[in-house]
Parts: sequence; C-alpha cells; structure tokens
Amino acid sequence: MTKNNMFMEKVIFSLLTLLLLKYTSAQNVGVGTISPLARLHVADSSVLFSGPSVVAPSTSFPPPVQGAGTRLMWYPEKGAFRVGTIGNNEWDMNSIGINSIATGNGTIASGSFSTAMGSGSISTGDYSTAFGQSTSAAGLSATAIGAGSKALGPISTAIGYATSANSLGEVALGLYNTEYTPISPNGWNGKDRLLSIGNGYFSTGNSDAMVILKNGAIGIGTSNPTATAILELTDSTRGFLPPRLTSLQRDAITSPVNGLMIFNTSTNGIEIKTSYGWISLTASSADALPTIQIGTQKWMSKNLDVAFYRNGDPIPQVTDPTAWAALTTGAWCYNNNDSTLGTTYGKLYNWYAVNDTRGLAPQGWHIPSDAEWTTFENTLGGSSVAGGKMKEAGTLHWTNPNVGGNNNSGWAGLPGGYRNFNGTWQTVGINGLWWSSTDYDTFYASFHYLVYSNANAIRDESIKMAGYSVRCVRD
Repeated sequence: MTKNNMFMEKVIFSLLTLLLLKYTSAQNVGVGTISPLARLHVADSSVLFSGPSVVAPSTSFPPPVQGAGTRLMWYPEKGAFRVGTIGNNEWDMNSIGINSIATGNGTIASGSFSTAMGSGSISTGDYSTAFGQSTSAAGLSATAIGAGSKALGPISTAIGYATSANSLGEVALGLYNTEYTPISPNGWNGKDRLLSIGNGYFSTGNSDAMVILKNGAIGIGTSNPTATAILELTDSTRGFLPPRLTSLQRDAITSPVNGLMIFNTSTNGIEIKTSYGWISLTASSADALPTIQIGTQKWMSKNLDVAFYRNGDPIPQVTDPTAWAALTTGAWCYNNNDSTLGTTYGKLYNWYAVNDTRGLAPQGWHIPSDAEWTTFENTLGGSSVAGGKMKEAGTLHWTNPNVGGNNNSGWAGLPGGYRNFNGTWQTVGINGLWWSSTDYDTFYASFHYLVYSNANAIRDESIKMAGYSVRCVRD
C-alpha cells in the first residue's frame, strides 16, 4: 500500500468518526448525533454489552466497581445487572449471584438466578425473588413481596406486611401472621402450614385469620387447628352460618349427598340430608331425632317437641283453658303450662295440629295412622302385652306399680298425661296418650294410650280438642 493510499484512509476514517462520534465541550459524547444530551448518547441504534459465552459458576474477577455509590452496572463475569444506589458492599463481588438482577436502593441478590427490587430487599436463595421494602427471599425458589415479608422455606411465598412463610411450599398472606417453627422446614409434614392469612396489627400482636395445614386441616380464627378435625372454627362472639334455602330451593338441589347441611327458611331450622331424606336438627326437634327400629317401622324414640309446622309457620301455644276449649285450629301446650315438663315429655297437641296440611311432623316423618299403631302393637305380640314392652321400666316417671313395664321394645313410652277438651289437665305419671292421624268423625279421632296399672296397649277415640303427645314414624 502506498503512502498516499494510507493517508487517504486516515482522512476518510477521521471524517467518518467526526460524522458518527461527537465530543462536546460539556464532555458529552454522542454516537450518531452531533448534539449529545448525556455523557454518552447513542442515537437511533442498539447498544450491546457482551460477556463470556458461558457464565462460570464462580469467578475471581470483581465487578467494574465496588463499594457505596449510585450506578448502572453490567458485571459480565457473572452475567449480572445492577442499577440504583447502595451504601456499602451490597454489590461487591461476593454479594452478587450468578445471572442475578438487583435494582433500587440497598438491594441484594446473592442467590444464583435471583432478583431483588425495591429498597433493602434481599434475595439470597437460588432462583428466589424479593420485591418491595425490606423483604427477604431466603428459600430455594422463594418469593417475598410487600414490606418486611420473609419467604424462608423452599418454594415458599410471603406477600403482605411482615408476613413469614417458613415451611416448604407455604404461602403467607396479609399482615403480621403468627410466627412458628416448622416441624420439617425443608420437607413435608402434615402439621406444617400450607397457607396462613395474617390479620395482626403490629409485631407483638401477630394473629391469623385462617390457617391451612398440609394435611388439609383448616383453622378459622385459630392458628393451630386440631388434628382430629378437617375444619375448626374458633370465635367467642360469632356463630357458624350455613346456606339459607327455602324448601323449594332445597328440593331443587341436584343429587344432594348424605351429610349436606342447610338452614331451611321455610321450616325455620337446620336440616341435614341422610339416607332417610332431609332431617330437621332444629333446637325444638333435636330431641326427637334419635330413632328406634321396631319391625318394619322406624319410630322417633322421644315425643315430638316442635313449635313450628313443617313450612315454618308457628303453632300457637295456648295456655288459657277457655281459649283451648274453643279451638278448632291447631295448638300446643305444656302439661299444666309447666315448661320444665317439656324437656322430658315433649309438647301436647290438639288433633287439629296433627291434621294441619302445613305438616306437624318434621320433613321425612309423619304421624302414624291407626293402622300403623296396630301394626306396631302386633309386632310386639298384640295389644294385651305390647303396653308393657312399650313403657319405660321402673317408677322414675311412671306411678307405682307400673305393671309390666319393661321397655323390651326400646320405645321408652312415658306418662306425659294430657289436656282435657275443656282445658284442664291429667297429671303426669298416670298414663301416656298419643294421637293417630286417623279421623273417626267430625268431632273424634283415634288415639292409643298406656296406663300405669296394666300392660295393655289401648286404642280409643277422643274429642279433637284434647291435647295428647305425638310420636312420629319415618316415611
């Protein structure tokens, strides 16, 4: 190459440099622009910072600069990126993880493939992420988001304010959840937490609104749900509220499973689905739920004690004798108007309540007909001996001598007495009388009764205004 050619190349290179690179008196450098707006201004082009083709798991090469300062820094030996402000050695060689990113103020991403963003957030676990203010992601693949949240367990997540996720796979949400020590921090234990939702309000008032353990146990209002319950609800001022449905809405449920529970707004009570149908669990009828199988029939093992018809309408309680004697509609009373007797003997009903189309018996039950009473007594050997087998044994409730009373059937009939049509009472202890659903004529209906002085089961007709006990039979 001649000297002239070399000279011309230098001239051309200088001219190209002047066209592409502009250095101003303000010490700004422009690439592709003659008016650089910053120390380095690259116009209308890409900028490439390259590093080694394979980032080694460790390096002895320090980053371009270490110590306190404000900077945007590419650390090629570790494939790491930093931007923001630090006050000490947060971005020195030993505080920077392989292929990590840290941005903000005083952030540390020392885990391999970790990310820390915000202010004072620290990501020390490999593949971990810490976002926000003073968050910490120390577990493998852990995530901490918010302020002061700590994800310490492997693959754990802490989101919120001062929440802590300590065990493998745990998720902690909310505010100041309760602190605890996992049984197996890096493994699986059924009693370790899977999810906690904190509702504390300062560091000494840590609290949990909900806790789910890895074995599936759920605690609401408690930080330590019992191992023997799948769901534990704890509160001192509130109760459990099941879904509220009318009878029509309940019956529209497609294939309800046994054990399903609702509050029936039509019948004003709790109901549960069983293989026998929907069963009422209301306070007024809870004592009637226990049953006894006798032959082909399933009877309630106690007298009926409800104050509402099946559709939810109230049954009037009538205490005044004159008002009772004038009734032609359903009503109930306690013997001698003594409510304490109701615990043992249930309520007394006139036959108008038995016959009311709104339904006196709970869902799934009915008042036995005269024929069903006869079937019952025949199953026990006939009316001449059935009474003794139906009566409760002994004289705790029956007047002495309670002839034949042995309760061999388990029916445990009690002498609840009755209310006369004129409103007066027959005292307890002498006899027990139960309505049938069978109408005899305009004024009378059939009933069956037991007495203390013999072992018979006796059938008769009574004026409909009288008040007798009621036992129900399963539909």
